[in-house]
Amino acid sequence: SVKENSNPFPGFTGKDLEGNDVDDSIFSANAVTVVNFWFNGCKPCVAELSKLNELNETLKGMGGELIGINTETLDGNKSGIEEALKLLESQGASYRNIYFDSDTEAGRYAGNIMTLEEYEEMIGGEPFLGSIDNQDNYDQLLEQINAVVAADSSNK
Repeated sequence: SVKENSNPFPGFTGKDLEGNDVDDSIFSANAVTVVNFWFNGCKPCVAELSKLNELNETLKGMGGELIGINTETLDGNKSGIEEALKLLESQGASYRNIYFDSDTEAGRYAGNIMTLEEYEEMIGGEPFLGSIDNQDNYDQLLEQINAVVAADSSNK
């Protein structure tokens, strides 16, 4: 069930990896938000960063955004953030990555994702498991995104 502007983390506050403050408006401002959880030591996660950057460009054209959450950057972990920034840069990925305190609703949610297979969560859509540098997975995710965007515009 897709709720208009459904926000999984009400009252959310955090920072992006550059240290700028972010809050739950980063979700509510978008027609669709895809959240990608990843961590530095996950090779498949790192391998798909450039593909995720491509997906973010596609989403921007639909009024949406892809947001990365690296679980090693929670609580403002400096070495985790430095490493994540290096990996993003090495893959030419410039989409927004954010972190927050682990002792929050969002933090507990992220803490529960302890799987090597990264987890893309569509805000307002179905959770999606798997790597999108596989074209079938990419197409399947895009199909879900289109459904969410269509539902969002028909609710206005």
